[in-house]
Amino acid sequence: MATTGKNLLTQLRLFGSVDNAGPIVKVLRQASCCSRCILRYLGEKNIEIYQQPRDLLNNTLESIKELASGDEIDNANIANKELEFNSLSDNLMRIKQKTSELPCVTCLGVLQDYCEKSFIDKIHNNIVQSLYEYKDYDLCVSLPPTFVVREHSIWTYLKENFKNRYENYSQYEDIVSVKEAFKWICGGMLTRFYHVIHKYQSLFQVKIEFLFPESETDDDFFDNYKNTLSPPRKSQKRSQRSEKNVSKTLFTGTSLRNILQTITTQEFRTYSSYPPKSTSQLVSYKVDFNRQSVFMAGRYNKYDRTISQTPWILDGSRKGDTSVQELICDPIVAMMKADGCKFSSSGREDIDVRMLGKGRPFIAEILNPRSPFLIKKEIMQLQNEINLATEKIKVRDLQMIERWDASKLKQGEESKTKTYCALIYSSEVIDEQKILSLCNMQERILEQKTPLRVLHRRTLAVRSRAIWLLKAEFIDTHHFKLNLKTQAGTYVKEFVHGDLGRTKPNLRTLLNADVDILELDVESVDLDWPPEISEEISDSK
Repeated sequence: MATTGKNLLTQLRLFGSVDNAGPIVKVLRQASCCSRCILRYLGEKNIEIYQQPRDLLNNTLESIKELASGDEIDNANIANKELEFNSLSDNLMRIKQKTSELPCVTCLGVLQDYCEKSFIDKIHNNIVQSLYEYKDYDLCVSLPPTFVVREHSIWTYLKENFKNRYENYSQYEDIVSVKEAFKWICGGMLTRFYHVIHKYQSLFQVKIEFLFPESETDDDFFDNYKNTLSPPRKSQKRSQRSEKNVSKTLFTGTSLRNILQTITTQEFRTYSSYPPKSTSQLVSYKVDFNRQSVFMAGRYNKYDRTISQTPWILDGSRKGDTSVQELICDPIVAMMKADGCKFSSSGREDIDVRMLGKGRPFIAEILNPRSPFLIKKEIMQLQNEINLATEKIKVRDLQMIERWDASKLKQGEESKTKTYCALIYSSEVIDEQKILSLCNMQERILEQKTPLRVLHRRTLAVRSRAIWLLKAEFIDTHHFKLNLKTQAGTYVKEFVHGDLGRTKPNLRTLLNADVDILELDVESVDLDWPPEISEEISDSK
């Protein structure tokens, strides 16, 4: 059975009696408030009430006006006189435009035309055309600062003229905000007509930003209050910025609420129109979409000694054709139709160092993906695509992870171990027994000053690092292999050649020989994460 104005009247739950609300409705109507904003100021919090058609709400409020009791008539008459004095020109404009309802003096049309099905149809079409895949959505709404001032003006006006009804209520705690009411209505219609599920904090965000070109000039408050502030010190260049830009920087929704809660009613009345001015201009809007990041993890091997882990930019110029990051992330970004990818790993190897064994754990944060839902079969196909495209790297154990799993990559950063194999060259003839004597070396603690080669990007400091295992394999009188098990963060190259004495002890001092490193391989990163994935292709999620 369809809801009627009479049925709706019995469902209202206002701050006070419906019978006594007539004068307030009349005052707010004369101030050009829309039906939904009037209900907000009357204290209504029922979602279903706000979702009713505008015509039905208008009829309901007309019924309330007819119920006016004598208790508040005097206050209403006083309020009406002041209202008519302040808004005479606005009301004349309203009379001239009888054929169309003026934009609400508080919501500027957000709870009027923008809550009609025609607007909801546009929003849904925008969602469809955005090509995002989603299971649910969160509606994020942004309003211009003038809404805060206008709403405060009406609320202050009501508290002053209807004290008995409003003295125990708070503007920010007891009335439904424009943003909240809009979400109820818009979200409800999207669900009802298009079966789109609204979920608070959904990973897919529909962002509606309402814009009002008169935000800095339609209310005297912005200019008048700004003029009371002490001018900040500015450079000559900054002082040339326009007043409009200064005003935009000064007034945000949050800062305005803080200001309005610290000034008196009398001060507010000297700064602002009271009640707010009517306007013939609706807010405009723009729609944007964003999908929060999704995360993938895996391990990579690097077999090429000429590619860096991440793009190498030196003095503004690109070095090298590609990188481990690009070889992994570019196919992921393409498959998920994302804006980009942030790559991080458990440590990093130099450009001339190979990463062998089970590989180095990594995480790829995929930014704003349009197609974020991949089943295991698709992930395996993606891994194969990466591996078939190049022989320089290989990826294994590729998998989707949750955001909070990303912290596991950095857990135990100082305590995890890494194993290396290095090919060492000695410019002097070196005895095999002297090389093999290294195998008897106990755990060594190194004191490593930040290496010269990374000093441009690392803080100058002395770091203590441990070598837990050291084995040597003699090749000839000038070459030998060195196998090391070290604490994460150890600079192995500097341990070999000493870095002009910045690493102590080092292999040069231990052997009393001029040695240097020819090749270095990372054989393992001892982090038991991410979990191994079977390479059997599955259709399951």
